[in-house]
Amino acid sequence: RLEKLGISIRRAMAGTDLPADPDPLESGIFLDTASFRHFAPLLEASQAYAQLSGCRFRLASFDPTQQPPEEESRICREKEMRLAAKVQAEPQVQVFSDRLKAGDPALCEEHERAYRIVMVEGVRNAMIA
Repeated sequence: RLEKLGISIRRAMAGTDLPADPDPLESGIFLDTASFRHFAPLLEASQAYAQLSGCRFRLASFDPTQQPPEEESRICREKEMRLAAKVQAEPQVQVFSDRLKAGDPALCEEHERAYRIVMVEGVRNAMIA
C-alpha cells in the first residue's frame, strides 16, 4: 500500500536479497529527498534543523516576525546549534512557502502525497497501539 504512495520500502525488507541500506540516522540524513524530489532543496537545507529538533518543525521557528531573544542563543550549545541550523534552512523555507502559497503544481502534488502517507501511517500506528 505504501508503494502506491511512492514510498521506498527497501529498508523494511531487511530479510530479503536486497542489499541493506545504511542507517540514514547514522549518516545524518533525516529527511527523504529521494521520495520528494520537488522539495529536495528545502529538505537538504533543513537536514541539520531536523536532526537537532528531532524532526519537529514549529511554524514560529521560521516566522520572520518572531526573533528569538538574544540570551536564548547563549543558554547552551544545543540551542546555538539549533539556531544556526534554523538560519541555514530559513531562506529555503521562505522560497517553498511562497511557491506553495502560489499553488506550484509539482509541490502541491507532492504535498498531497506526503499528507496521505502521514495519514496512512497515523492510522496504522493507532491500530497497532
